[in-house]
Amino acid sequence: MRCKFILLFTVLFTATFSMNVDANMQNLDERRVLIVYTNQDENAIANVHLIQATMSGLFQQTEFIHVEQLKQSDLNEADIVVVYAKTDEKVPDLAIKMLSNYPKELVVIGEFAEFLEQFNDWTFLNYISIRFIENQQLKYKKVIREIQVDNQTDVLLEGMQYDKTYPLIMKKGNVSYINLTNLYGEERFIFTTFLYDLLEIEKPEVHYAYIRLEDISPVTDPKLLQQAGDYLLDHGIPVYLAVIPVYVNNETGKTMMIRDIPELKAVIDNLVERGAYIIAHGYTHTYRYTETGEGFEFWDSVLNQPITTVSPLDEPTLLEKVYQFSSKEAYDAYLAPYKAIETEYLNDKLTRSIHSLIELGYSPIAFEAPHYTMSTNGYKIASSYFSSIFGQIQLSDTNWEVMTSPLLMSRPTLLNGMMLYPETVGYVDPLLDDPISEIEKNIARVIDVPGSMIGGFYHPYLGIDYLKEMVALYEAVPNLKWLDVKNAPLVVNTDKVSVTTENGEVITQSTLSYKDDLRAMAKERPLEIVLWLIVGLTSIFVGIFMLNIFLLRLRYRKRLFEER
Repeated sequence: MRCKFILLFTVLFTATFSMNVDANMQNLDERRVLIVYTNQDENAIANVHLIQATMSGLFQQTEFIHVEQLKQSDLNEADIVVVYAKTDEKVPDLAIKMLSNYPKELVVIGEFAEFLEQFNDWTFLNYISIRFIENQQLKYKKVIREIQVDNQTDVLLEGMQYDKTYPLIMKKGNVSYINLTNLYGEERFIFTTFLYDLLEIEKPEVHYAYIRLEDISPVTDPKLLQQAGDYLLDHGIPVYLAVIPVYVNNETGKTMMIRDIPELKAVIDNLVERGAYIIAHGYTHTYRYTETGEGFEFWDSVLNQPITTVSPLDEPTLLEKVYQFSSKEAYDAYLAPYKAIETEYLNDKLTRSIHSLIELGYSPIAFEAPHYTMSTNGYKIASSYFSSIFGQIQLSDTNWEVMTSPLLMSRPTLLNGMMLYPETVGYVDPLLDDPISEIEKNIARVIDVPGSMIGGFYHPYLGIDYLKEMVALYEAVPNLKWLDVKNAPLVVNTDKVSVTTENGEVITQSTLSYKDDLRAMAKERPLEIVLWLIVGLTSIFVGIFMLNIFLLRLRYRKRLFEER
């Protein structure tokens, strides 16, 4: 069972992606990176995904593989090997021998170092917790290993607890060690920053940045959207509109479409004509009867699991857990019909999202999952429609809160080839005492990481005062460039629609017809269609009745005339 479980993860999570991106945005290292991991629990796999996502923002080729599947040929083909272990579980002797003899760049993260000959001169002591890293206080204490290193080791970063310091990042020749086991929290700032020094990567000077105007739906205030869009465009800042075509009233279940709001559509038309980009932000931004903009469209947030019903009228099924089954194969067999339901649901929703935007005259250039929540299967499905995605990524198939974003533009394996434009600095939260100060703190932290993306979003309903302050914070960043995706190889596809970028232009081809529009209307508003049919039939019968009256009058007048 164990070997099959390992093989499953290897098949799911081991992939290599070519980096067909705008060369002006990313200058990727050509060295080949292999990530070797041991543990397979949810937290460990989340860390592996974050490591790979970060590395794919620096290197053209990144792969990962479980240690029990490691072969000498894998190491021979790699220029850099990254080894990650969360706990000191048993590691095959052959793997230890192969990694101990690896002659090129080796980066060890977590608990793996004790097994390797490269660290025989170090002394590994007790676990301790730190609250400071170089005088900077952490949000949460971090558990690390107390280690005594030899004289040939350079300590690049230290953690602190009270008056005592502990080595955190070390380098000895071509072997590096990162004394952390969790990297997808605030530790990712440290991890990403020091990769440049550990692996001798040239540090980029430019920070690409964007501000998304979020949750544009039929209930968006047209005037406030116009003000926000105009302000950005007037300052030469590319505008990204995250658009939800359909609004669902969570109390009545009734829907409202952007096409029903001429004033709002006119504003979006104007912004698009001026160069704004459209991001498909789901179809309704809701699952079942939660409110649009608040609900999770591609994840069941109530049960905290993937989607299990296609129709909102059907009651969702609470999925059982893997530990309730005798084997992983039995669990996969149990999940198969539910995964088929999720696939059907997502295919329908994503297609309708794209088609409804096209019918409005808008060409979506990328995708943003509502609340960034989506299963591994969901990302795979989305990748068949979109080549690019904005936001953060969900790292777990059982808990949506296991979520983060790498700090660099990248192609995480989890996203099945989609380019991620990460959201890294958050948004203006009006519930905070000082909403802008939080953005300022986040930007200050992100720009310490070379080449990091400064990605955030803004809700137009807040007016433009906060937006002006947010833009000012962005523009105070040295060497900042606003992200403009017109030169990136973007692709959005369905069976009837193709959107691509070519020579700085967005090119759209569509075979959608009025019949497709009617079918979409029938799905979204079946009662309205029925009512219109009733109105149509009633009108026909009334017309027939009036025609009959008219003909009877003609005959009556004819008879009178003949009698006279």
